Amino acid sequence: MASTRSPITLILALSVTQIIGWATMFSSPAILARHVASDLGTSLPFALAGSSFFLVAFAFASRLLAHQYRRVGSGPILVMGSIAASIALVLLGLAQNAWQYAACFLALGFAGAGALTTSSNTLLTEYAGKDAKRAIIAVMLGSGLSSSIGFPIIALLAEQFGWRWTVFLFSAANLIVCVPLHLLAARQVAANVAGSLPDEPAAAQTMDHHKRLFRLLAIAVSAIGFVTWGFAVVIVELLRAFGLDASNAIALAALVGVVQVGARLAEFIFVPKMQATRSAIAAATLFPLSFMALVLLQGVVGAAFFVILYGVASGGMSIARATLPLELFDAASYGAMTSRLALPMYLAFAAAPFAFGATLDLAGPVAVCALAIAVALLALAALIALRRAANDSPAQIGREA
Repeated sequence: MASTRSPITLILALSVTQIIGWATMFSSPAILARHVASDLGTSLPFALAGSSFFLVAFAFASRLLAHQYRRVGSGPILVMGSIAASIALVLLGLAQNAWQYAACFLALGFAGAGALTTSSNTLLTEYAGKDAKRAIIAVMLGSGLSSSIGFPIIALLAEQFGWRWTVFLFSAANLIVCVPLHLLAARQVAANVAGSLPDEPAAAQTMDHHKRLFRLLAIAVSAIGFVTWGFAVVIVELLRAFGLDASNAIALAALVGVVQVGARLAEFIFVPKMQATRSAIAAATLFPLSFMALVLLQGVVGAAFFVILYGVASGGMSIARATLPLELFDAASYGAMTSRLALPMYLAFAAAPFAFGATLDLAGPVAVCALAIAVALLALAALIALRRAANDSPAQIGREA
C-alpha cells in the first residue's frame, strides 16, 4: 500500500518548483519577446513562438519518457529535468540569432518534459497511489499562479537587468532552488514508499479495452486543451471584437485565472472524491454554454457570464486532465499513461493559438466561438463515451465516498 501520510512538504516543494519551472521555461516569452525581437533582429511573432517551440518539444519528449518512470522513477527525472533546464537557459541567454533562440526553446521543451507537470504528478502518485488526487490538486493550485506570479517579476527583472541577465537568473533559480527541492522530494518518496507500487496492474483490462479508454481520453483532453490554450492567446482581442473597450477586456480576461484557481480550490475543499469522469463531463458541458453567452448576450454582461462559466470549466477540466489517468488506469501506470497523452495533447496546445488567431483575423469573433463550441462538443461526446466504456471495467473506476 502507498503511504497515507499527508505529504505537506512534498506538496510545498513541488508547488515552488512548478511555479518557477512554468514561469521560466514557458511563460517568459510573453514578457521578454519584445526585448528579444529588438536584440536579435527577429519579428515579434517569432519571439513569441518560443512557447510554441517549447510545447512541440515537450510533447515528443514526454512520449520518450513514458517507459522511464517505471524504470528509474519520477524523482531522478525531475532532478535531471531541472538541471537540463538550467543549462538550456544559460544557452538561451547567450543566443545570437533567431535560430539559436528557437533551438534553446526546443531544448527547454525536452527539459520541461522531465521537470514539470507529468513528473510532478507521477511523484505524488508514487507516494500516495490512488489517493494522490488531493495532493495533485493542491500542487495545481500553486502552479496555476505561475503566470500571475511570474509575469510581474519577469517584467521587473527585464527592466532592471535586460532580457539576457533575466534568463541567466532563471537558470540560477532552476539550479539553486528547483534541483535541491526535487532531490528532497525524491528522497522523501523513496524513504516512505519504496517498492509500494506493483510491478503489474492491480486490475486486468483487455488490450482492446485499454486502447479504447486511452483513445477516448486522448481525444477529450486534446480537444479541451485546444480550446483553452487557444483562448489564452486570443481572449483579449476576442472580447474587444465583441464591443468591449481595451481596459474592460483586459480586466475581464485577467479574472479568468482567478476563477480557474477558485474552481480548483472549490474541488479541493468540497468535492475531492468526486469521480474524475463525472467532474470532467460537468466541466465540459459548461464550455459551449460560455461561448453561447458571449455570442448571444454580448457586451460586458455577456463577457462576464463567459468569464465565469469558462473559468469554472477550464479550472475543473485542468484537474480532470491530471486525475483521469489515475482513475482509469492502475497507479503504477500513471507516468506512462500521462506521458503518452502528452504527445497529442501538447501538439494540440501548440496548434491552438495559430488556429484561433487566424480564425479571428479571417472570419471574426462569432466564427471563433463556433469553432470553440464544435471542438468542446467533440470533447464532451468523447468524455461521455469514456465514462460508459470505463463502467464496463468497474474495478478501474474509483467509487465515490
